[in-house]
Amino acid sequence: MESLDLHVAEEILPEPTPIFQLTAMPKFLHKNQPNYPSQLRSAGVEGVVKLQLLIDAQGNVRKISILSSAGDAFDNSAMHAMYKSTFIPAKVNNKSVAVLLTMPIKFRLM
Repeated sequence: MESLDLHVAEEILPEPTPIFQLTAMPKFLHKNQPNYPSQLRSAGVEGVVKLQLLIDAQGNVRKISILSSAGDAFDNSAMHAMYKSTFIPAKVNNKSVAVLLTMPIKFRLM
């Protein structure tokens, strides 16, 4: 499982709350669309990257792990787009909490 953390190594990451304890799942506030790698678009290649996002209590993506790769170009595009995205945080009752969210990023030709 590859991991990309664009932040300082010494930074302490928040402890995620288990999904079953949530009263509200995180939702996109701003979803940055990944760029379809031009060489793969030209070649007619499609793919799905499955990511695990650590979203903090402020709705920021703090860490991304690749659960299922579609190749470096797709993986990098998906990760960079998600790091630029923001969320309405997950909640337990009315309190914002950190959470791990699994998300597929699909690259499909239209």
